[in-house]
Amino acid sequence: VEAHYGRVVEAHQSLFGNTDPTNSNRIMRKLKSKIQDCEVKDSAEVAEIFRQTDVIKPAILPVGKKVRRYILSSCQDETKPDHAFVRNLEAYAEWLGDCEIMLSGFTYNKSGLEDVERRKSGKKDQPSIYHKSLRKYLNNGQSRLCDGLLFCGEMNTLPTAVRPLSGFETYTGGDWGIFPHPKIQLEAIATSKFERTKHLMTTGCVTKPNYVKKKAGIKAAFHHEIAAVLVEVDVDGSYFCRHLCADKHGSFYDLDRWIKQGEVTTGHRIEALNPGDIHHEKLDPDVALSVFGYDVKTRTITTRDNLIDWLRPKFTFLHDLSDFSARNHHNIKDPHFLYQTHSTQTANVEYELQGCSDFCSVNRRPFMELKVIQSNHDNALLRWLKSVDWRDDMENAKFYLQTQLDCLKLIDSSNGTPIFEKVLRDLSSDGLAGIQFIGEDDSFVICDDIECGMHGHLGANGSRGNLKQFTKFGRKSTTGHSHSAGWFDGALAAGVCSSLDLIYNKGASSWSHSNVLTYANGKRTIVTEMNGRWCIR
Repeated sequence: VEAHYGRVVEAHQSLFGNTDPTNSNRIMRKLKSKIQDCEVKDSAEVAEIFRQTDVIKPAILPVGKKVRRYILSSCQDETKPDHAFVRNLEAYAEWLGDCEIMLSGFTYNKSGLEDVERRKSGKKDQPSIYHKSLRKYLNNGQSRLCDGLLFCGEMNTLPTAVRPLSGFETYTGGDWGIFPHPKIQLEAIATSKFERTKHLMTTGCVTKPNYVKKKAGIKAAFHHEIAAVLVEVDVDGSYFCRHLCADKHGSFYDLDRWIKQGEVTTGHRIEALNPGDIHHEKLDPDVALSVFGYDVKTRTITTRDNLIDWLRPKFTFLHDLSDFSARNHHNIKDPHFLYQTHSTQTANVEYELQGCSDFCSVNRRPFMELKVIQSNHDNALLRWLKSVDWRDDMENAKFYLQTQLDCLKLIDSSNGTPIFEKVLRDLSSDGLAGIQFIGEDDSFVICDDIECGMHGHLGANGSRGNLKQFTKFGRKSTTGHSHSAGWFDGALAAGVCSSLDLIYNKGASSWSHSNVLTYANGKRTIVTEMNGRWCIR
C-alpha cells in the first residue's frame, strides 16, 4: 500500500506539478486511509488492547526463592509519554534487578479535538494506539503479584474520575488492590481488627496530560501525576507498596535513592517523616524499634538500624504523643477499666507523661528537628484538669493539684503555652531543648506548600476534621489523627505507631502502621509496615 501511495504521489507531481486535482487527491486519501487501518490493526494487536468481558482470572506470578519487584503504572492512548520518567523507571528497574515494568493502558474519548477527516470517516471507535516505546510493557490483564496483592490492569477508568477508587472496596475481596489511573489516591478499607488492613491505591501515569479543555478535563490535568507504584515481594510473602512520583524533569526519589537522567545514586536524606500517631503508653514494640530504634521497656534507643537514622529526615512530626489512657475521658467512669489500670499499675498519670517526655528526649538527633503537634489525646490532660475531682483519685492527687496550679499560672501569664507542653518540659532535665511544640492554631509549612502543623482532629469553622475536607484547603497537607493511611488529592494521612487495639476501637478497623515520607523535591509517599519491616533493604 505504501508503494502504491508513493507511485500516486510521483505521478501526481510529474503530471500536475503543484496543482491538486480532485481525482488524485481522492485516490491518495483512500490509500492513506488504508495505511492508517493497517497501522491501527498492527498497534492494537501489539498492545493487546482488547479487554476481557468474561470473568476475570488473574495471572498468578510466582514469588520463587528470591525477591521480586514490579513497577506498575498506566498510560493513555494516543498520548506522548514522559520520556525522561520512563527512562528513569527503566534505569531503576535495572538497578534493582528482577524488576518488571507493567503498564495498563486506558482510553479517553477526545472526539471534540479529533481532526475533521477522522470524524467524517466514522472511525472514532477504532482500537487505540499506544506509543511504541510503551508497547513492550503493556499488560491489560489482572495479575496476582503475590498472595494478598492484585494489580487490576484490566480496569479502564476514565482519567477525569474524581474518585477513581469509588466502588472498588469489595472488588479485590480481601486482597490489596492497585488500579491504573493518572490521579493518585490511597484508601484504607476496614478489615477484622487483627488482620492486615487492606489498602487500595492508584498508580499515577507515564504519559503526559492530554485532556479536553473543559471543566472535567482541566481539573483532571491539575491532578494528573507522572508516577508509578513500586511493589516489592519478599521470599516469605511479605509485600511493600510505595509511590514513585516524578518532578517536572522526570526524576524521582525512592527512600534514600535519587533517580535522575538514567542514573541511580543513594544516601540521600528525606525532607520530613510523619510517623503514625505515637500513643506512647500503647506504643507497638516492633514499630518503635523499626521507626525510632526505641525500646519501649527501657525507654532508650537500642539500635541505629531504623527509619530515622537511615533516611535522616530534616523534620519529624509527632502526633498524639500521649494516649492518656490512665485517666482518659472515654473510660474515666468505667469501674472495670479503673480497676484494670490499678491492678496493672498503669493508673499513674505522672509516670505516663514522664514516658512521653523521655521519648522526646532520647529521640533527638543532631541532623533532625523534632516537632510535637498539639493533638486531641494530648489535650486530654487539660480536659482531666477541668472535669474531675482530685479527692476521688488519691494516686494522682498530688500531681493533679500541682498541675492545676501550673495551669492557673499559665492563664495569669497569658503566654498561651499549653499545659501539656509545660508538663513535658518540666519533666525533662533540660526542658526538651531544641524541640518545638506546635499549637492547634499554629502553622508549619515545608517545601513551600505542605502544611504539617495540623493534627487532623479540627476541620474548618469548628467542624471535626477529616482527610477529604482537607483536600479543599488552599495548600497540601500531611496529618494524623484517623490512624488510617489515606491519600486524596493533596491531602495525606499517616496511620498509627501504637497497638492496633486501643480498647476503644471495637469491631472492624482500617488502622495500619503507616508513615508518610516527604522528599526534598516536595513529593511524598506512604510506607506501611509488614512483619516488622517497611521495605526490602
